[in-house]
Amino acid sequence: MNASDMNPNPKPLRSLSLIIRRVIGAIEFVLMCGLFTACIYMVIVGHTLGLTSLMRAMTIQERMLAFFLSLLCLLGAWASWRFVMFPRLPKTQPSVPAPTTFTSSGNLPSTDANLVPPPPSSVIFTATPAAIANNRKRPITTVLIGINLIVFAFMVLRGASVLEPTAAQIREVGANWGPLTLGPEPWRLLTANYVHVGLLHLAVNLWSLWVIGLLAEKLFRPWTYVLIYTVSGLAGSLASVWWNPLLTSAGASGALFGLVGALISTLYLGNLPIPQAAKQNTLQNLVKVVVLNLVIGATATKIDNSAHIGGLLAGLAVGAALARHQVAPSELRLKWQVGVFTAAAMALAAGYTFTVHTRDYVVYFVQGLDALKDGKYDEAARTLEIANAKKPGDHDIVVQLASAYLRQMDYAKAEGALQQALQLDANDFKCQYNLGFSQLKLGKYDEAIASLNQAAVLDPNDSNVDNALHEAYRLSNRRDNTPSR
Repeated sequence: MNASDMNPNPKPLRSLSLIIRRVIGAIEFVLMCGLFTACIYMVIVGHTLGLTSLMRAMTIQERMLAFFLSLLCLLGAWASWRFVMFPRLPKTQPSVPAPTTFTSSGNLPSTDANLVPPPPSSVIFTATPAAIANNRKRPITTVLIGINLIVFAFMVLRGASVLEPTAAQIREVGANWGPLTLGPEPWRLLTANYVHVGLLHLAVNLWSLWVIGLLAEKLFRPWTYVLIYTVSGLAGSLASVWWNPLLTSAGASGALFGLVGALISTLYLGNLPIPQAAKQNTLQNLVKVVVLNLVIGATATKIDNSAHIGGLLAGLAVGAALARHQVAPSELRLKWQVGVFTAAAMALAAGYTFTVHTRDYVVYFVQGLDALKDGKYDEAARTLEIANAKKPGDHDIVVQLASAYLRQMDYAKAEGALQQALQLDANDFKCQYNLGFSQLKLGKYDEAIASLNQAAVLDPNDSNVDNALHEAYRLSNRRDNTPSR
């Protein structure tokens, strides 16, 4: 028996199509490696590429964008090498061995026991050795875990704490924060899914991804898995910034909840060739995991449950839309998936537009605070007025607006803003005192005395109130004792 008998379909190494494919793949690989090198250079050096006269220092946001572009280029180089230049062709064997059978006592991966309980002993699965080996591969999960580890290492190398990084430190590497996400940096909706708040947070999420990813890679094709993960992560970030736009949030849990939601929908609605008992046990476990984590998130103070809920709902919706076509012919399945993910992208765009429309007051609020700190009182007053117009009745915005007016010495506007703040919170001592101070500067001595007396009730030990009251009484008596002409 010669080699052609053993392998009836030898690799066409000399064929023109394969040569062209490898040439194209090599060009793509070289370009991706070059772009990766350029991006990493810009991240490390902190300057743009180009002629010496055109080089300039990069902002932290530009360096972060270059870093994530380098990850994409690295992934593109790997894909060019793996799928274009040297694709793995299916191996054929001279003879097909009998299927391997195993029951619930078989040698399954240890993670299966955590996520998918073994089937009853009466249920027997059959699989070839190649199928069993393929079920244990997790290429997409491994790539996602690698990206998370790289981002965490980058954050630590920048000086962030390994165990408890601050909000400012995680914002520097792409965490979700309304004043930036709803303003000039909407890409934080994506990058926040790869940033973690300390080593424990990272370890818990990556272990969860490893366990959930095993089942996800069995049920979904690679790019379906990646898109479900991405859409769910974006939806979780969007829900978080809508619910509390001033909260700094980060982590992969929104995307993980979305994966679980998609698995639940697919297992429940899809006509999959899976034994009913195994399907029911898996569904029960997945639902228990969701309920338990939502309860923990509702009771814990440092867990952003809104991101969990947003990711879960997105995953449930996408999984439900894909479920009926999971076992459809490839052409029909591809068309359906393109339609589903196009609709998901449109829904995310509409959600972002709505969130910007209803929550972008935080952009102007934080800009106003920064201007106050920098002594730019006119700019602070202008941006805080916009924030107040976008969200009337917010106590914090009104207080800071009054502070800007006081710094401008515009006591008439300060009086109006402080009166509005006291309507929202009558027990705010600082507002009560500043109202009396503004009225004193405006020559409204009687009103100033009433306001300052109220401030003295709120804090009887404040010496500034006593001094202001003394001055108000003095000026009031002098006015009353001044003879009229």
